[in-house]
Amino acid sequence: MERLQLQRRLGCRTFHWFLANIYPELYPSEPRPRFSGKLHNTGLGFCADCQAEGDILGCPMMLAPCNDSRQQQYLQHTSRKEIHFGSPQHLCFAVRQEQVILQNCTEEGLTIHQQHWDFQENGMIVHILSGKCMEAVVQENNKDLYLRHSGDLTKSMLWMNDECQCQRE
Repeated sequence: MERLQLQRRLGCRTFHWFLANIYPELYPSEPRPRFSGKLHNTGLGFCADCQAEGDILGCPMMLAPCNDSRQQQYLQHTSRKEIHFGSPQHLCFAVRQEQVILQNCTEEGLTIHQQHWDFQENGMIVHILSGKCMEAVVQENNKDLYLRHSGDLTKSMLWMNDECQCQRE
């Protein structure tokens, strides 16, 4: 009891305060997901996926049949507006020449804005930097994800997710 009174009188901080304020990189907090699970394209009825074998860095995102056991279809939209891919969650949706691809998640610098996405209530996913919408584009047997202007709204621009946490800013 005397020790606690002495700590209060001296204004001592807790170890939790030390970790949160002095040494936060020791245990960085994970961003809380706004949603997690599969991302369904409502127009085409498939889920966002990466079909690459081995190294998936730079893998173009596409649509594939939804499969609950595929970790490659597990996504999280974080409070930092990133779409994290798979498990572990070290890759994020990014854009290269209008195509949605996977890149290492960046926490700072110029490239971070390439990885920011807004999920709108109408089902559209907007790439914040470009203002364009993510759309599934069918070309021959492929259903790849690209950015398009949202002026001509099509069903292939509409998305829904499995598990909504529904945090709003």
